[in-house]
Amino acid sequence: MSDRNKADDLEGLVRTTTDSLAQQQQKAEASAAGRPPRSRPRLVLMLILVAVFAGALYVQYPRIVEPYALPDARTNPMVVEADLILIGELIEAFRLSQGKYPDSLGQVQLPAALAQLVARFPLEYRLGETSFTLEWKPYRWHAMYDGDTGEIDVNPAKIES
Repeated sequence: MSDRNKADDLEGLVRTTTDSLAQQQQKAEASAAGRPPRSRPRLVLMLILVAVFAGALYVQYPRIVEPYALPDARTNPMVVEADLILIGELIEAFRLSQGKYPDSLGQVQLPAALAQLVARFPLEYRLGETSFTLEWKPYRWHAMYDGDTGEIDVNPAKIES
C-alpha cells in the first residue's frame, strides 16, 4: 500500500471517529438535561400550539368563571315568546285530545312555574270559531299570540299614566 492510500484511510478514520464522538457528546448532553434534543421546526410548532391554547383559554375564560345564566323575562322578550308558544301548544294538545278547544284557560294544565306566572300576570284567552288568541302583559311586555297562524308579537308595553 502506498503512503497516499494509508494517509487517506487514516484521515477517513479520524473523520469518522470525530463525527461519532460529536454525536455521542450531543446525546450525553441531551440525556444529562433530561430531554431529547429538539429540532427547530418542532419547537416552533410547540410554541404555536401553546399560543393557540392560551388564546382559546383567554376567549373562554368568562364562560368558565361565570356559568350560563338563564335569560330573564324582564329584559328578554324571547322568554315571553317561548312561554306563549308553550301555552299555545298545550291548548292545541287539549284540542287534539278532547276534540275541541278549552272553554277557559283553567282547563289546560300548565307547568307549575308557568301557572304561577300566569296567576301573577293574567293571560287573556279568547276563543274564536275555529281558533283562539292569547294576550298577555307580563313584566314590561305586551304579547299577542294568534292560534290560527301561530304568529307571536312581543313589544314593550305602553305605560299608562
